[in-house]
Amino acid sequence: MRKPQPVPKSLKHRGIDWRLHVHKAPDPVKVAQIMESHGYHAAVERWGWLSAATVSHLAAEGRRRMGAR
Repeated sequence: MRKPQPVPKSLKHRGIDWRLHVHKAPDPVKVAQIMESHGYHAAVERWGWLSAATVSHLAAEGRRRMGAR
């Protein structure tokens, strides 16, 4: 698993996590589908700028949405 990149010093003092502003947030349903078809590690690698816990939460939300259809 990749280590997250450190936050640049220019953004640290503002408490901003620049990774959240550089990448588009993934669709929870898409995360759940990738996790189901390719596994947990593939999903974590695909969205490497997010923490593993965030990817898991997105997958859970995606599974909930898919069940509601």
